[in-house]
Amino acid sequence: MRTIAIVNQKGGCGKTTTAISLSGALASRGTRVLLVDMDPQSHCAAGLAIPEAHIENDVGDAMLTDNPAGIDLSKLLWRIGRNLDLMPSRMKLAGLEATRGGLATLEDKDQRLARLLASIDGYDLAIIDCSPSIGLLTYNALCAADEVLIPVEMSYFAQQGASRQVATLRSLGQRLGRQAKHWIVPTIHEPEAALPCELLEQLRSRFGSQVCPTVIHKDDKVKEAATFGRPVGEYAPQSQAARDYAELAQWVMESRGSTQAAESQPAAPLMANSNGLHSPAEIWADASGQLDHQQSVAQVAERARRAMETNTPLAGTPAPQHQPTQTRPEVATAKPGSTLELERLLLPKRGSEAFGPHPVPGGIWLVQPKGLGVCVAAAGEFNNWSAQSHRFTRYENLGVHALKLELPPGRHAYRLTVDGFWTADPFNPVAETNPFGEPNSIAEVPDSSGSQSGSSPGGTRPAV
Repeated sequence: MRTIAIVNQKGGCGKTTTAISLSGALASRGTRVLLVDMDPQSHCAAGLAIPEAHIENDVGDAMLTDNPAGIDLSKLLWRIGRNLDLMPSRMKLAGLEATRGGLATLEDKDQRLARLLASIDGYDLAIIDCSPSIGLLTYNALCAADEVLIPVEMSYFAQQGASRQVATLRSLGQRLGRQAKHWIVPTIHEPEAALPCELLEQLRSRFGSQVCPTVIHKDDKVKEAATFGRPVGEYAPQSQAARDYAELAQWVMESRGSTQAAESQPAAPLMANSNGLHSPAEIWADASGQLDHQQSVAQVAERARRAMETNTPLAGTPAPQHQPTQTRPEVATAKPGSTLELERLLLPKRGSEAFGPHPVPGGIWLVQPKGLGVCVAAAGEFNNWSAQSHRFTRYENLGVHALKLELPPGRHAYRLTVDGFWTADPFNPVAETNPFGEPNSIAEVPDSSGSQSGSSPGGTRPAV
């Protein structure tokens, strides 16, 4: 049975969606597919309308069984549709990795899933939806896999996330003495926006033929399909997502036996512990050590600076072209904090000028390009440096994420969180180093007279 693991530790990348949708697309082609859920959150079961309370046995129970050949598959597997069965998980699967969870003390603790799958007949292909963390569950999935797909959404941190996953796979390959074939699958792509297109090209430039030729576009039908408990190809066969996953399924079948693309950089050496094995934590630490998150942020900031200097758009023109402001009284008289106030701020801006901080009396607008990420939030003293309490709103008609902060006059330090990553505002060149050695972005809020220090009125930033 050919086995493919779908892995990425970064949330919001479409990992489970890809597992379910690809499995459904392969099954519709006549391939007998076993979908294995190694994620304790049990999203595969939820996305296929299987209540956790009705699950009698899960993948964790089967992995702990001494005699996997004797398992009653009728109590373990769920028939989803023709040619597609699910081996579900439950929340209690998370405890399997604990010291007393039952898995960590086994001699073959990293081979239990491979042993289980080897005992099951009747399928052409197994798709494993991996846990979102590097631990024994993911370790088992990768040890069992012949190939690996890494879904990567088209946001600012796409390349870093992809690099981290590839580095982890290289380190694991050194531990096993073999390298599983692996490909990156671009997901949640918005071709009408310039920034995701730029990131996709950078991904292809960085990883070459390791990037799957099929791109999964953003499509709301995917969420609707999950609500109805069906793969998107079955729920909305004419949708863009259904076509994308059908194309991915065809590529997966045609790619069998193909040679892996040449590695873009050599694998880093990995030190073994006293018993000659490498724990998941060691592999993750080794892979993470090869990466420099600040370098990624610096690259973003440099591109932003070039865009500001040349007045060229970085992520497409964020605001639609309207009639002049004076002919639109509802915009000219917009209330503070309203969408119309944001529109009035962005109307005269071109390209990257629209992004970054825009001070206004009584507060400040923070604006970022729509393609920055899925979830954007601001943190500072105004919210006790909370990473989630002040989330940006996505304004589709303006092509931006934006947040209005009501702040007193003066200087305010802030940082952004983008899909869980902390970063300075790449569109604000004014920054100060915080006690942790990282840059905090600085914004000025004018007083009631509209004056402010450090930058000119109207949100215009000082020259770099």
